[in-house]
Amino acid sequence: MSKKFKKKIFAIFVEGEEGNGEEFYFSELNQQQWVRDSKYKLKVVSCKGINKLLEDKAFKGQHEGKSFSENKYDKVAFVLDCDKKNISKNKLNKLLNMDYIIGFSNPKIELWFLAHFEEIQLSYSDVEKSLKNHIPDYHKKKKHPKIVGLAKSCDQAISNVGNKNTPSYDNVCTSVGKVIQEIRN
Repeated sequence: MSKKFKKKIFAIFVEGEEGNGEEFYFSELNQQQWVRDSKYKLKVVSCKGINKLLEDKAFKGQHEGKSFSENKYDKVAFVLDCDKKNISKNKLNKLLNMDYIIGFSNPKIELWFLAHFEEIQLSYSDVEKSLKNHIPDYHKKKKHPKIVGLAKSCDQAISNVGNKNTPSYDNVCTSVGKVIQEIRN
């Protein structure tokens, strides 16, 4: 008879409102068999904006009034966009120098979604327009069934990101795949 081990808690904080694409994506990822078989239980938390993610969670190191260690989180990740009107280069660098896993997309999370369909290029005039080539009615519903279903092809997205997986304030990049790879570690 095999012994059951208590799963470790991997908290993933996403910047968007509840019901956003990031939340649905990671919630769907949590349903994948390889994640269920991993040593982690994912806790996906919508932070309702970049300021709440940074100021209330990351820089304070707490959630629901308790530190991450008091919450018994074994790993903590933050998934955010490079929205230059809401995050400065200094704040991003401060976050990157903390002991968290960062899923950062420049210019926005749609770049990560696009990586499920094609190799990421060095520049995009409009990432959402490129994504609409694959999901024509993308903007009508953020909880688009195709966005939710993308989690099944996360390995393809990691491959399609290539060497554009280092967080950069100035260049096209997405390191969301690093968050996913941490689930495997």
